[in-house]
Amino acid sequence: MLNGLLVFVGAGLGGLARYALSAAVAGSVASRAAWGTLAANILGCLLAGIVGAWLAGSFPMRDALRSAILVGLLGGFTTFSAFAREATTLSDSGRGWLALAYIVGTNITCLAAAWGGAILYRRLIGG
Repeated sequence: MLNGLLVFVGAGLGGLARYALSAAVAGSVASRAAWGTLAANILGCLLAGIVGAWLAGSFPMRDALRSAILVGLLGGFTTFSAFAREATTLSDSGRGWLALAYIVGTNITCLAAAWGGAILYRRLIGG
């Protein structure tokens, strides 16, 4: 029950953080493309790599923290549904090459961010 409550609260906070980041990015970028979602997904994957490496150890509350941070907070912060919708919108508007670049670029950068986050954590903490 506690883990479910932590996921619920974390997801709400993550959604608010994504909304704020998307609004900030959209306000600072001339193009109205999917830059806010891309930024949230890359940052979320970087943080997932860092937190995942941190949670690889054994300590009290590890499972509760995993639920709250990885599933709730970062699950609410990143979004595959917005990514898919934005890629579809780009394609449907006749910008197929941009949609393809967005799909490939998002996947490559998000995977690199998660991997890089884990490496960064291990180098800084020595874990």
